[in-house]
Amino acid sequence: MDSSGAKVTARKSRTAHCWLKIEAGVDSTILPEKCREELRPQTMRKCENRPCSSPWMTSEWSFCSAECGSTSVRIRHVECRSPFCLGEMPSTTEICTHECTYKWMRYPWSQCSDKCGGRTFRKVLCLSSEGQQVADSFCTDKKPKTSRRCGRNCAPFWQIGEWSICSQTCSSEDQLALSYRSVKCVSTDHRGRFRPENHCQGPRPEKEKKCDVTTCPISWIFSQWSKCSVSCGTGVITRQVSCSKRGKCSGPIPDVSKSCELGSCPHMKINCVDVPGINCPVVKKYGYCSNATLKARCCETCSE
Repeated sequence: MDSSGAKVTARKSRTAHCWLKIEAGVDSTILPEKCREELRPQTMRKCENRPCSSPWMTSEWSFCSAECGSTSVRIRHVECRSPFCLGEMPSTTEICTHECTYKWMRYPWSQCSDKCGGRTFRKVLCLSSEGQQVADSFCTDKKPKTSRRCGRNCAPFWQIGEWSICSQTCSSEDQLALSYRSVKCVSTDHRGRFRPENHCQGPRPEKEKKCDVTTCPISWIFSQWSKCSVSCGTGVITRQVSCSKRGKCSGPIPDVSKSCELGSCPHMKINCVDVPGINCPVVKKYGYCSNATLKARCCETCSE
């Protein structure tokens, strides 16, 4: 290369002179014109040398700084071994092009938390191909389960609910104050399915019990009034009436029924017409609508 960095061809040269041989051992150069030009030897030709190597000396690339990812790079050593290192210096760093892959790492399941209806757990992490833990969002596959049910070989059992509040604040012979709760035989297949009561071991727990409340005073007990027996006009409403202690209530029995008024019923319009050719207004005027035959023929007029 020349000083500008352009590539040049290497050549070698020699001189050729025209000589005159005077006698043995005596010769002398003479003018070139005295020699035949076509016999003049070649004075320049290309060198047969191998191409010149780069003056820059580079080492082997190092290993990538990470197995994958855009931040992974490798480096090498570059130095000039000639005073004529022209042009741009070769790169000393290079980005590694290996993309990272991410996979779920499953740890072993823990021991079951209970022999009957328990759960077992495990840790599941998203790891890069380098083995580094990353956020779960990097793993594109569905995350494996981190818990599951275990301890399934159990007999059905009694599932008992909480006692309810008492049905009333006092108790009498006819109406006891009671508290209730749900009692069901449940399977242990983790779906909470009910089983026949004979599948559960032992006697069934009580579903109801008497409340420890005071005795109700003797009085008339009556229910709410019913709805009116008709949708329009005059009807009747009723209710149940009893004594809190049979035969011990004094005074007259409260009414068990009474009338109810829901307004006048609308008149039903008869859908009929008069027969042509009959003077129906006259029939109605003189009271002949009471005649079944004339009423049928003057249906519309007689219905007004």
